[in-house]
Amino acid sequence: MAAPASPAEVEAVARVVHEGVLGDPRLARAWAEFAVGVRPPGRTVGRPTLPPSIRSFTDRRDALKRLDEEARRTPDGRPRLAPLYGPEGMGVTTLATHWGVRAAERFPDGQIHVDLRGGGTGTPLDAARVLAEVLRQLVLRDEGLPPPFTERQRWSMPCRALLSRRAPRSRTPSAHGRTASPQA
Repeated sequence: MAAPASPAEVEAVARVVHEGVLGDPRLARAWAEFAVGVRPPGRTVGRPTLPPSIRSFTDRRDALKRLDEEARRTPDGRPRLAPLYGPEGMGVTTLATHWGVRAAERFPDGQIHVDLRGGGTGTPLDAARVLAEVLRQLVLRDEGLPPPFTERQRWSMPCRALLSRRAPRSRTPSAHGRTASPQA
């Protein structure tokens, strides 16, 4: 099958995928796993960026002002923290993204964004997948990523078994001609 060539063909493919994901939880999980590794178009390689902000962002002037104030605060040895919280669906992520896009010049090395829900499927990402996504955004190739936990666990089991065995005690002659054995 050829890749879609026109915007209408892209829209048709997106519609088919969307309908399939809505109707099949297994397909939704598979799509989420696939989508985590896909870089959005337009990202600058070597400088991670946030996703674009929404066009109609309203009614959050006070929150944006507080974020600006914290960002402009004179460094005094304290970390700059601006905890954002609220019920699901209230726009906390949108607020953070909107402010981050507006303040991009404050972060010359780039900004990192990870959707902890795995692309909006509602399936939270585990720590290893979050770390892998952050490292990918920092332009580390997949072959340079740490192996998944299950793979590390599979290889570490024999090592642990070896290390858990007690090494034979060495016997060393003492100054009085007797053999001493170190205490374990």
